[in-house]
Amino acid sequence: MKPALKALPPSEWRIMYMLWRHGPLTVAEVHKLSPDHNLTTVATFLKRLAAKGYLTTTLERSSPAGGRPPERFYPRVDYAEGLELVVHEFLADYLFSDPAGLAYLVDTAQQRLESVGKALPAAEGDDAHLSKPS
Repeated sequence: MKPALKALPPSEWRIMYMLWRHGPLTVAEVHKLSPDHNLTTVATFLKRLAAKGYLTTTLERSSPAGGRPPERFYPRVDYAEGLELVVHEFLADYLFSDPAGLAYLVDTAQQRLESVGKALPAAEGDDAHLSKPS
């Protein structure tokens, strides 16, 4: 059973997004995709995400460099569920059901969708494995 999930802060969201986008990864693989964080920081993020119920781990069969085999981190939460938590928290924390704020959010989202839509044909398959909210 998954623990009750809370929305993630941006730094952890970025790490989860890498796992949703690229599939199960080791600490070293995440670090390679996120060079602005040192290896220890990446490991800390991944351990926190596992403790929060967002990830599960398995040990690799062997280590490429010998020694202890690396852990591979797998998402336990899909993209749509994670996104739903973030959106609900944002709406509660920043908009307080204010009609003007919600209208501005809808207008801004529509503009962003239109600009992304123009770029979609070139990048259509890039995020095909991310489950989208329905």
